[in-house]
Amino acid sequence: MKVSMKNWRQNRMKQFWLHSLLRIYSLVMIVVIASFAIMLSYADWDSREKEAQRVAERVTTRTVSEVEYYHRESTQLAQSLVENQARIEGIYKYFSLSTPDYFYWQLERKTSPYISVSLYENIDDLYVRNDFVTGVAIVLQDYKEVYVSTREKRSGEKVPAEDFKPTANSFAIPVSDPVSDKDLGVIYISLSPDVLHGAIDNTRGHIPMAVTVTSPLRLRCSILGRRSQPSEKTGLWVSPLMVIRFELLFLKILFLQEL
Repeated sequence: MKVSMKNWRQNRMKQFWLHSLLRIYSLVMIVVIASFAIMLSYADWDSREKEAQRVAERVTTRTVSEVEYYHRESTQLAQSLVENQARIEGIYKYFSLSTPDYFYWQLERKTSPYISVSLYENIDDLYVRNDFVTGVAIVLQDYKEVYVSTREKRSGEKVPAEDFKPTANSFAIPVSDPVSDKDLGVIYISLSPDVLHGAIDNTRGHIPMAVTVTSPLRLRCSILGRRSQPSEKTGLWVSPLMVIRFELLFLKILFLQEL
């Protein structure tokens, strides 16, 4: 009877220690697996963060490059509208004459088949030759009216200066007389948002990203990305100081980029 009792106690102790060892082994395995999962998650997060940083830098470079290019193009277009005295005279006559008188003046003022004094013709030619332009506005110094034209309404119209507000996706180009160097005013060239939008989408790839470019005047153009989430926005603007904000899925970066 004593031997049987002793064997029973030994078996119970063996079971107890076996269960304890299994319990400890299970806990150790849980800790090992959890640690391994955390390491994998961190490695994946770190990899995605580095990829996002790389894409953000690439998008920054591409955005600045595109903005600089279209700023140069817009500057040349604005200057071409005042490149000679005949064109400058045509602009001033448009502001000072009524529409019928302006058309009559154009008929009398024909100078050369190679030089157009008509503001209407010059603006229309600008749209025909440059697909990225969606609007033109001319603000002359000391004038109470502003000429505003869009691709849909190329002939344009005069609006009161106090009611004029430049579109957020436009370049403000100061212009002057090429002969006397006298300041004439400012010409606004509006850039199609699709131009930069396509460049940004093509550069960012599969990384969800919103880009906002803001001018010192705090004006911005906001549009939805073609492949972005509905809450993401992409803003476009050019100015001497450009603020570019990238909003990524798991990362936010703020860039200041001098043009």
